[in-house]
Amino acid sequence: MELMSLITAVMAVLTPFVKKGAEEFIGAAGQDGYEKAKTIFVKLKERWSSDEDQEALDVLKNFEKKPERYQLIMEDILQEKLAQDKELFDQLSRLFQEMSPKLEIIQKMAEVEDVTGLKAKKINQGTAKVTQDINQGKNIVGADIDSIG
Repeated sequence: MELMSLITAVMAVLTPFVKKGAEEFIGAAGQDGYEKAKTIFVKLKERWSSDEDQEALDVLKNFEKKPERYQLIMEDILQEKLAQDKELFDQLSRLFQEMSPKLEIIQKMAEVEDVTGLKAKKINQGTAKVTQDINQGKNIVGADIDSIG
């Protein structure tokens, strides 16, 4: 994941997380989404607690109270910190890879005609895997995708 994409993803998760209460967030994102958002927030808080100047931690605390007011400052801090801290960058990237949708399609057929494993207009994130085990067929398409990314 590249830096700006990661910052956008972090902000897309953290902003509703701090704006909504736990129950409302769980209702919108599910328990798993809530736990991942909480993990990201706690990871930033813990990581930035050890900073000497505490500026990033102060911004995070202010963002938690008033996300609209501190959104741009939070994005700026994320850009600075993630560019400097490869370990944190990698940890957050892995978390978002785990959060991304995963789609696996398995087709086992003896004799077929006009089969498409996956047809999608757009895939912005996540992974898709198509496995086709076909003995005999005509007009077989593994994946038909208009746009990725």
